[in-house]
Amino acid sequence: MEYSYLTMNEFIVNTDTTYEKYLPVISMDISGNFVICWLEYSDDEYIYGRKYNIYGGISPIFQVANGPIKSYGSDHPSISLSDDGNFVVCWSGLEYIFGKIFSSTCQPITQTFQVTDATWAYEVDAAHSSVSMNSSGEFVVCWEDGRDGWWEYDQWGREYWVSNTNVYAQVYDSSGNPYSSYGNFRVAGWYFSDTWEGYPAVALNDSGRYVICWIGSGNVWFKMFNVPVNAISSDVIVNSVCQVTYTRPAIAIDNNGNFAIVWKGEDGNIYLQQYNSNGVQIGTNIRVNDSPGNVERTNPSIAMSKDGSKIVVAWTEYRTSSTNPDIYAQIYENGIPVGSNFRVNQDDSLANNIQKSTTFSVACNSNFSVITWMDKRIHDNGDIYASLININSTWVDTPNTNQGDNCFEIIPNPFTSTFRVKLYHEISGNHSLLIYNIDGRLLKRTKETVLGRDLPSGIYFIKIEGYPDVKKVIKLKALP
Repeated sequence: MEYSYLTMNEFIVNTDTTYEKYLPVISMDISGNFVICWLEYSDDEYIYGRKYNIYGGISPIFQVANGPIKSYGSDHPSISLSDDGNFVVCWSGLEYIFGKIFSSTCQPITQTFQVTDATWAYEVDAAHSSVSMNSSGEFVVCWEDGRDGWWEYDQWGREYWVSNTNVYAQVYDSSGNPYSSYGNFRVAGWYFSDTWEGYPAVALNDSGRYVICWIGSGNVWFKMFNVPVNAISSDVIVNSVCQVTYTRPAIAIDNNGNFAIVWKGEDGNIYLQQYNSNGVQIGTNIRVNDSPGNVERTNPSIAMSKDGSKIVVAWTEYRTSSTNPDIYAQIYENGIPVGSNFRVNQDDSLANNIQKSTTFSVACNSNFSVITWMDKRIHDNGDIYASLININSTWVDTPNTNQGDNCFEIIPNPFTSTFRVKLYHEISGNHSLLIYNIDGRLLKRTKETVLGRDLPSGIYFIKIEGYPDVKKVIKLKALP
C-alpha cells in the first residue's frame, strides 16, 4: 500500500462573478463541516460566507458584514468553528476590530460587536485580526493595534502623533461575552517602544490553552496562555535558521496542548516548528517546501487535527512559472512529513495571467482537509475556489500503472439524482467502476456508467479498477 493523499475535484464557492473577491478564510469542525468566508468589493467591502457539510449539503451564501459603524468597509476576515456547529467571524474596519457569532445554520446569534475597547487613542488603526474558538464556545481574538503611540514635537514645535503598532487580544466566554475582569490586553512588547509588532495569529484548544504568535524585530515570536488571561510563558523566538519576512505566520494547536507554527523565512523558504505542551521545541526549524529556495512563495497556512495526528501546511508558490502561481501543500502524520509537496489546484499551465492567493486557507480533521484560495483563471474579478483532500493515507490502493491519470469525468458534479461517468479514452481490460464512501469503504463494483440513484446524499469517491485517477462526487441535500 503506497501513501496516496488524494486531491479531489476543486469547486467554486461563490455564485456572483460581478465583483472582486479576495482573502478567503476557512474553518472546519471535528465532524468535517466547514465554513468559507471571503471579502467582496462592490460599492463598499462586504464579507460573505458559505457552509458545507460532509453529507454534501451546501448552505445559501450569507452576508457576514458590510461596513459597520466606525468602519469604511470590512477587511481581513478570520473565522473559527466550534464542534456544535456555531462559529465566529472577526474582521477589521478602518480603526477597529469587529465580530459576529453565527449558529450552525448560519443565522446570526449576535449583532455585530466591537472587539477593540480603545476609544481614546488618536489612531487605533487595528487590523489583521485572528480568531480561534474551542468546543465549549470560548474564543480568543488577537490583532495588531496602534493605540500605544505617543505625541512628539517637530522642530517647529508642532505636535504630531507617533504610531506604535503592537499585538492585543481579547478573550470571550462560551456565551460570547468578554471575560468581565479582562478587557483588551497587550500580548507582548514594551509600552513606549518603536519596535513594530504585528501579523498575529492565535490557536485555542478545548482545554482553554491558547498560543499567540506574531512578527517583530525580524523574528517570529509566541506566547502561551490559559483562559482567560493567564500567561504561562515568556515571549519566545521561533525562527533559528534565518530572520523572517514581514508576512503573517500561522499557528495550530491540538487538544493536548502541542502546537506548530509556520512562516516564510527571509531566504524565501516556508518553515515549520513544532512544540510540545510545555512550549519546548520538538526538533528544529523544518523547511516545508521541497523546491529550491529562490522560488517565490507567500502566505503559509497551517491546520492540525484535534488529536495532533495530522498537520497540513499550504502556501502559494511560483514553482512551475514565474507568472502563474499554484497552491501547494504538505501533509504530516505524527509530526513526520509523508510524501512530497503536492499541487492542490488543477493544472492550468496553458492559461494566462492567472493569480492565486491563499490566506488562512487550510482546515482539517483527522481524515480530511479543505484548502481554499482566490483564483483568477476564469474571471478577472477572481473566484473563491476550494478543494477537499483525503489525508487518510491508507484508505485505498494506489496501483502501479503507466496509464494516464485523468481518464474519466463525473457529469454532473455535484448531482441530485444520478451522475454519468464520461471516459476520456478507452479503458483496456476487464475493469469495473469502484464507488467508495467518505470513510474509504468500498460500496459498489459495477460496469454501469449511470449511477447514484441508490446513494444517499453525501461525498463519494469514484475510481476505475487498475487506474490511479480518483474523483470526488457530491450528492446534494440542501441544508435547512
